[in-house]
Amino acid sequence: MILKFFVAPCVYQRKLYVVIAPRQGDGLCMVLRRLAYPSRLEDLEYIFGRSKTELSLIINEVLDYIHDNHCHLLSDFNMSWLSQECLERFAGAVFDRDGPLDSCWGFIDGTVRTICRPQENQRLVFNGHKRSHALKFQSIVTPNGIISNLFGPIKGRRHDAGMLRESDILTQMRVHMTTPEGRIFCIYGDPAYPVTDGYIIAPFRGGVISRNQMIFNKRMSAVRICVEGFLEKFCHYLHF
Repeated sequence: MILKFFVAPCVYQRKLYVVIAPRQGDGLCMVLRRLAYPSRLEDLEYIFGRSKTELSLIINEVLDYIHDNHCHLLSDFNMSWLSQECLERFAGAVFDRDGPLDSCWGFIDGTVRTICRPQENQRLVFNGHKRSHALKFQSIVTPNGIISNLFGPIKGRRHDAGMLRESDILTQMRVHMTTPEGRIFCIYGDPAYPVTDGYIIAPFRGGVISRNQMIFNKRMSAVRICVEGFLEKFCHYLHF
C-alpha cells in the first residue's frame, strides 16, 4: 500500500558517486531498517548486499525525498483527516471518554530529544529542565493515536509557549478549526501552553481554584494521559 504512493528515484548521485537501486521499494526498506533500533550501516550490509557507502547515500537521498515531497502532510491543517466530520468524531471520542469538553479534537505536547553536545553554540540547545543538550518537537495527537501535526526541530532551550508561537498553528486553526456556524474545535495542552481564543485549552492554574475547576482538570488529565508522550513512545521504536 505504501509503495503504491511512494515514487522515489531509483538512481542516487552524490558528487561523482552514482548508485542504482534495483527495485522501487529498496530505498524505502533501507530507510525503515536504518531507523529501527539497534541498527548500524555495517549490519545492513548483510541484509541488503550493499556497501556502507552505498547504503548511506541511498538512505540519505530517500530521507531528503520524503521530507521535500511529503513534509506538508504533518504541517498543513487543510487535510482530509482533519475535515469537519473527522473533527466532530475526534471531539465525540474525547467527550465519550468522560472528557468535559465536547469540542476537543486533539492534544498538544512538546517532546525533548537528547542530542550529543555540539562543539559550538552549546547554550542554544541546552535544555535546563532535562539537564541535557537537545532538540524540541511539538506534536498534536488525535484520539485515534495519529500524530496529525508536527513542528520542529527547534533549539532545546526554547519553552513550549515559544515553540507554539514559532509554529504559528493558531493562524491555521482560526481558518480550519472554526465551522460556518461559529463553533470552535480546540486542542488541549499542559499548563505550559496559554489559553488562546478558545483554540487552545489548558488546565486551570493558580493557588486557589474552585472544586469544579479541579474536577475539570482531573477529567481532562484522565483523557489526555491516553495520548500523552505518544511521540516519545513512537520514537522508542525508531530509536535512531
